[in-house]
Amino acid sequence: MKKILILGATSAIAIETARLYAQQGCSLFLAARDEQKLITLSKDLIVRGANTVGHCLFDANQFDQHQSVCENALQFLGQLDIVLICHGSLPDQQRCAEDFNEAQLAINTNGLSVISLLSTLAEILSSQGQAS
Repeated sequence: MKKILILGATSAIAIETARLYAQQGCSLFLAARDEQKLITLSKDLIVRGANTVGHCLFDANQFDQHQSVCENALQFLGQLDIVLICHGSLPDQQRCAEDFNEAQLAINTNGLSVISLLSTLAEILSSQGQAS
């Protein structure tokens, strides 16, 4: 049985992927910004066959929370077999070209947050013997 962390769990692709893993009886830990959607999705995944489902609030742009989100998932699941990073934004290119703050937000959300998460997750997976 796989143990899976899904970051950005309420995105459309994350929901559909989580449903497929739930049908396989996997254990899931979901992280996203909308608590009500997380609660609803968690219940849905249990009905679909997930072994267990945990969740926590997660905002990709809160870099100081990345470590604790990953540690919460690890504590709940016992180990991480698969991690899906499903958050992101589709910014308006013209607005980004005209407004540095918009560009910076897009870079933080779609680039730097992923690098931050991958750095944290590499340590966890390495300690489990799953990454080099």
